Amino acid sequence: MSATNEEMARQLKRLARYNKDAAGSFDTAAQKVDKTEYSTLFRKYEREHSQFANDLETQANTLAGRVEEAEETSLGKIYQGWMKLKSALSEDDLESMLEETQRMEGALIDQYEDAMQTDWTPEIQQKIADQFATLKQARTDLQKRH
Repeated sequence: MSATNEEMARQLKRLARYNKDAAGSFDTAAQKVDKTEYSTLFRKYEREHSQFANDLETQANTLAGRVEEAEETSLGKIYQGWMKLKSALSEDDLESMLEETQRMEGALIDQYEDAMQTDWTPEIQQKIADQFATLKQARTDLQKRH
């Protein structure tokens, strides 16, 4: 069964929300970490996720016009909350930050795998595939550092 344009737009908005939440988590991590190498890395991931969110929202609006914002994504908010909590409790504990950012990227990868099952337009399919590849590389990079 093929999804309607509105359903696909909502799915894109949901992915955009996850990416906004991830960007917020990476911002928190960048502020907390003392090592410049990791702060720079977390800022890079923050920018990527922000750009992903903007791109997905643009695609959603092109696909079905302005659709209502996707429901609050508890998964993204949960990880952002955990990231803030662990960061506050462990005071600059780099290992905890790396662990949580890996977990967050893993959750996003799962969402992208689900999204790739949708029958998108070729342009949107390519955008999602490109973002998925970037997320997988980021997760691999984080695992190497942990």
